[in-house]
Amino acid sequence: MCIRDRRAAMALLKKFAESITDINLLVLNAGVMTPRYHLTKDGAELTIAANHLGHFLLAELLGPTLAANAARGRDCRVVVVSSSLHRVAARALDALPDAAARRAAVTDLRGDARAYGLFPRYALSKLMNVLHARALARRRPAVAAIAVHPGCVYTDVTRSLPWPVRAAHALAVPCWLLFQKLPPHGAHATVHAALAPELAAAENAGRSPYVADCRAEAPGLPRDADALADALWGASAAYAGAG
Repeated sequence: MCIRDRRAAMALLKKFAESITDINLLVLNAGVMTPRYHLTKDGAELTIAANHLGHFLLAELLGPTLAANAARGRDCRVVVVSSSLHRVAARALDALPDAAARRAAVTDLRGDARAYGLFPRYALSKLMNVLHARALARRRPAVAAIAVHPGCVYTDVTRSLPWPVRAAHALAVPCWLLFQKLPPHGAHATVHAALAPELAAAENAGRSPYVADCRAEAPGLPRDADALADALWGASAAYAGAG
């Protein structure tokens, strides 16, 4: 969900979480592209707020229930829908001069209006998804945390982009459909991550598998990935508890 107002979002999420007394599976799926730099009421850049922070808040609120059910022997999972574009952000981080610069880039939830770019910011949000799943798996090893690339799927992700881009996207539909999946087929990887026995927590010992097109493969991670995942977790938790 998009959290333009953190307090309002937290109130809604808490009410929702309190209504969930029994849950084995949580799927976190958001893919917002924003053409211009925009801050939420609480000072987070909108793409990061929608694609990562909303996921983080919901996973934290439902985490205790998932962990309790896992302790009862249930197969509990969190599936975080990312994108292969996370590799672009990982390469950009590795181009930075040192670990401190990489950490600063990953924990900067506000961003910089002067340096804002639609695709780099979207790619960073999708890398945050992968790092979030990685941190979840280590913090709650009894609950599987799986990052997923659904493949190239034809959706309305361009809905917020300028009208010439939307028009070009619509006109190109016949060509897109030659190599893009329709949404029902795009859901296959998510369903696979939710159900495949080999992706259960018991089979992965605190590791976060990465699934692309229903196949497990190595994600494109930057150097110091675990340290970056911990740093992102800390920044996200601080945001969630601020004010």
